[in-house]
Amino acid sequence: MALVSIPNISPGQEITSTDINTFITSVNNTSSNLNDDNVQIQGIDTRNLADESVVFKETSEDWVYKEDNNHTINTSSANFDILSTGSPAKNIGVGSQGTLVTVPDGQFLVVYCSFSYYVDYVVSERKNRNSGDGGYELKFKLAYKTTASGGYVAGATDINGTLRRSTIILAGYDNANPGKHILPRASMTIVGVIQNQTGSDETYDVRLLANATRALDTSEAVTAYVKDVQMFGKIVRR
Repeated sequence: MALVSIPNISPGQEITSTDINTFITSVNNTSSNLNDDNVQIQGIDTRNLADESVVFKETSEDWVYKEDNNHTINTSSANFDILSTGSPAKNIGVGSQGTLVTVPDGQFLVVYCSFSYYVDYVVSERKNRNSGDGGYELKFKLAYKTTASGGYVAGATDINGTLRRSTIILAGYDNANPGKHILPRASMTIVGVIQNQTGSDETYDVRLLANATRALDTSEAVTAYVKDVQMFGKIVRR
């Protein structure tokens, strides 16, 4: 085979004109055409120059979710629940709008979810500071299913490392004006990664789950919302 010699340059070493000229001379002196022995697997020749060879691009609603309306967070129990809005309901998710997304074996599905959230909390009366009046805790996480059948939450698998918590204790009260509102707002971004290791193509339905509870004082309800959502997924090929 034709062999091209590449100068042995150590990391951090300055490249000189001698190094470049040595390489050019080696290329010019090849006695025959290059063959497959000159191309390494996973080298730039076979990976980075092909369209979508590194990242799979998709823009359909199965891969991209955008919504600026309110999504009400479950406050009836300590359980997580899906978030949806509209009629028919659109769930915050990737692969959640009717068609699950397909990930080839061995590839990674990376999901990004960014959103704002707020609590519409009403202070109805003056409370002792130790009662926890004004306190709440919001929890968010990403989970997935590989089938569209059955209830979502019961059959979903959490994506490890995506659980996020937001806890705030507010001292907001006013004797003269009871019913004063407190609306703390914040934003959050969660990134989750799933690798398909099933041995064949697999389908996924990834969703944002949330829960809102009173942090200390359970005597008053919490009304919480997720808003301004941007969520999308992409396949990273390795």
